[in-house]
Amino acid sequence: MDKEFLKWLSEYLEADEKETKELLDNEMVRYFLIVWSIYEAKCFKGFVKVDKFNEFAKRIAERIDANRINDSAEYFHKRYQDKKKYQNLMHGKNQNSSFDKILKKAYTNLTVEEKIFLLTFVTYRYRNNIFHGSKGISFWLKYDEQIKKCIYVLQEFINASSI
Repeated sequence: MDKEFLKWLSEYLEADEKETKELLDNEMVRYFLIVWSIYEAKCFKGFVKVDKFNEFAKRIAERIDANRINDSAEYFHKRYQDKKKYQNLMHGKNQNSSFDKILKKAYTNLTVEEKIFLLTFVTYRYRNNIFHGSKGISFWLKYDEQIKKCIYVLQEFINASSI
């Protein structure tokens, strides 16, 4: 790895170089960032914005195989019932009323659009927490299981957008 890049990225992330190298060496992180880049270009014309999530969910709801996202949607819906995990996801950001309404509903009552919104929001927060989180890289790297689910979901969204 180029030492100058490592130094620059470490300074940018306000992390030590060892932690930054761990981030770059982590396969799941690299996969996430690659698929995120494709997703952002393909599904959001280059820039993901929260105010476009409902429109996105409506656009792909009829094209996505809901069975392929159900496990991840249910997992994250259940996960963020926990207030501490919710706070870690939100990372001090204002609440999102649409996301919060979805979390308050029983999972079995969610529509496909709501599941897509939930997953779109969660993957967005994970992406933001990679680069804008204050907990440090080593903390973020503890979420491999969740990152894998996000990668899978993003792939499904890309595929549904391609139809």
